[in-house]
Amino acid sequence: MFPSFGYALVFCLMIFTGFSRSWPDNSKRSLAKTTQPQEKQSFVVNNNCALGQNERQTLSLIKEKVDKIAANIKNEAACSTGWVQHGKSCYIVIDIPTAEWSAARRNCLKFGGDLAKITSKDENQFVYNLIGNQAYTTSLGVWLGLHRKADTKFYWTDGTLLAGYNNWDAGEPNNPSTEKCAHLYGKSNSRKEKWNDCLCKIAGNGVAPVILCQKVLK
Repeated sequence: MFPSFGYALVFCLMIFTGFSRSWPDNSKRSLAKTTQPQEKQSFVVNNNCALGQNERQTLSLIKEKVDKIAANIKNEAACSTGWVQHGKSCYIVIDIPTAEWSAARRNCLKFGGDLAKITSKDENQFVYNLIGNQAYTTSLGVWLGLHRKADTKFYWTDGTLLAGYNNWDAGEPNNPSTEKCAHLYGKSNSRKEKWNDCLCKIAGNGVAPVILCQKVLK
């Protein structure tokens, strides 16, 4: 039988080992920056156990330190590979012309995001620059996360009413009974950077907006 101290030491090592294995390994940048803190944290935890302090105090210290590290990882602002960060959001362009607004949104939802919500001039400029840097975009640019509801007003996909900043082209929006979705014009259009309302399913010569997804960092 192990003495009570032995149980505490073994339990301490099990807790720390289990936590270490859960450390994300998909970011070389994050790992490089946190190598030293991990080494320091490992020394402190094992040292606390080896000092032979009261079991309850020792395990409480370990829990406090582990919880702190876990919170730092959870709150770290980082976008997954392929996404570009701006402010508190990550963005990704799927440069495939998509005729239906609803289909574009479904694709964003599969990626864990939604069609982009633009609430400032700075964000609008960022989005325009982002799609302009793509190898292929159409003159119709990208779909926006705007759609009309029964009251004919535009709402973002998160349910908030379009209010405050907007960048509608002159005379837009119009035709409320038919044009119920919106897009941002691309760089090859004379109305570049501007918003336009349109049919939610574009028919014709195959020119359609591509997909821009946004994911808000937690």
